[in-house]
Amino acid sequence: MVDRKNIQVFIFTSRPELKFLLLKRTPERSGYWQPVCGGIDTGESEIEALLREIQEETGISNYKHIINLEYSFIYNEPKNGVPMQMQDFCYAVEIDCERVIKISK
Repeated sequence: MVDRKNIQVFIFTSRPELKFLLLKRTPERSGYWQPVCGGIDTGESEIEALLREIQEETGISNYKHIINLEYSFIYNEPKNGVPMQMQDFCYAVEIDCERVIKISK
């Protein structure tokens, strides 16, 4: 049974050229690169979680398209020291043009 559902959001623009946003985690949190991601709260749809996470993590609130990549995967990872089975759902979001990103803490 899946204990937690998450979304991963690959943000991109093709104006003026094709660019993707990847975020680097702090060294304390393993230091790897990843798209915008986060947990889906109870009662929240995948799209609601996606929009909330991109706003919280980047400040982006305007977008052109939301694309369901129709890909999900299940993995095991501890959350706050508790082993959990997680399932991530992957989306892409196209924005109009390159923007200054406001990174959250």
